[in-house]
Amino acid sequence: MNAFSPAVTARLADMRAQRTEDDLQWSGRFVRECVGVLNREAPQTFLIDEMPDNIRKVDIGTRDGAIIVHYRGSKYSVGAGQSPVMAQRVFTFDVHVLARGIQGRSGAPNVVDIVRVILQNRQIEGAGPLAPVEDGFANEEGGVWDYVISFRGELPAVGRNYPHRSERT
Repeated sequence: MNAFSPAVTARLADMRAQRTEDDLQWSGRFVRECVGVLNREAPQTFLIDEMPDNIRKVDIGTRDGAIIVHYRGSKYSVGAGQSPVMAQRVFTFDVHVLARGIQGRSGAPNVVDIVRVILQNRQIEGAGPLAPVEDGFANEEGGVWDYVISFRGELPAVGRNYPHRSERT
């Protein structure tokens, strides 16, 4: 028996539906929020944006370089004896630093360090604290150096609570 009024029950159903919809769009919001944080705190001589479909299409123009955020993926786990409606999500994302050089204040390795300091231990979109995993050289093409720093974070992954039907027919 439901102890809530019909209005409260309807509101709870709406909240669950919104939470599920929010979860469906979480990775995009997370990347956009990372871009926002980096735009506020990273060197303004760098273009800061989400990863496009093709990283070679990033046009740094006359800037020193670009800082590009890329969601990589997640792994999920459910503890023994726990309901599968609540899983632990461990996700990773990369930040590419495209720079015209590797030396000096605007050199790719230095900017990677700046990005690490900005994002390490930060909580974004309900996830965190964020932890650096690794960084290093990825590529050099046409005098533009691509260094990548990877981070991981955790948050709960809440599924829909479906009524379970009997196995019997």
